[in-house]
Amino acid sequence: MKIGHFIAATVLLAPITYFGMTDTAVAANTHGLTLKGEMTLFGERIGSGRNMGESAHLTHDRPTHTFTFSFCSSDGEGRGVLTVAMRLTSSERVTVTPVFKVYEEEHCYNDDLDGTTIGKPVSMPMNSSRNWTMTVSKWEFNDLVHGEVYFNLVHVHSPDYGRPAEPSNVVASPSKLTPLTCRMLKIQCKGKSVSLQWVDNATNETHYEVRNTNLEKIVRLSPNTTHDFWTGLDPTIKQCFQVRAVNQLGPSEWTPVNTAGECV
Repeated sequence: MKIGHFIAATVLLAPITYFGMTDTAVAANTHGLTLKGEMTLFGERIGSGRNMGESAHLTHDRPTHTFTFSFCSSDGEGRGVLTVAMRLTSSERVTVTPVFKVYEEEHCYNDDLDGTTIGKPVSMPMNSSRNWTMTVSKWEFNDLVHGEVYFNLVHVHSPDYGRPAEPSNVVASPSKLTPLTCRMLKIQCKGKSVSLQWVDNATNETHYEVRNTNLEKIVRLSPNTTHDFWTGLDPTIKQCFQVRAVNQLGPSEWTPVNTAGECV
């Protein structure tokens, strides 16, 4: 059984404004996270440093991701594990919680945990950068087992990552279609009719989807579409609509429901 004195510390340095990319109001809310840093482990004989680097993207339908880095010391008797859990919130900020653990025994891949440092959760706004320094130290039989990590995490708006951009300027308005127009559009002009228009901001969509939030009904439309018609609706009920672009990597965000614009 090991007996020792354990010391753990984490330091969160001052925030740094990141100017690498600016927010675009009409783009899909895809958040890019990039981590770069170094882990250093000191065993009984020698210290060893390893570079860390990884990127990920978060959206509101895939709001979580965890970076995991695991390295052995050069003497083969220690192992450091850094996990950085990230969660996208409804306020477009990312909550970051880092955890650093050090294991030490006769071989690297062991479960003899010597110490853990848990960082305080930090909420990062879009287009920002933060630095962390975390350490774990423990004395065992006059030998110091020590590990430390330093890393930088950048959070940027990433509208061009894979998914199509979100539509904008969605406007729903009453439509009085003539019998001739109904025949041309091959639709039934019964009940309430609504004309829906929007701005196509996407360049890589495979199709559009329009959702009637009252009926919870979704229709699929061709790419580059900027309008749609709904007929046969209950004239006594206000109808609200949302639009999104879709491609093989997934959908953009649904456009928000603004009762002054998207409801009629």
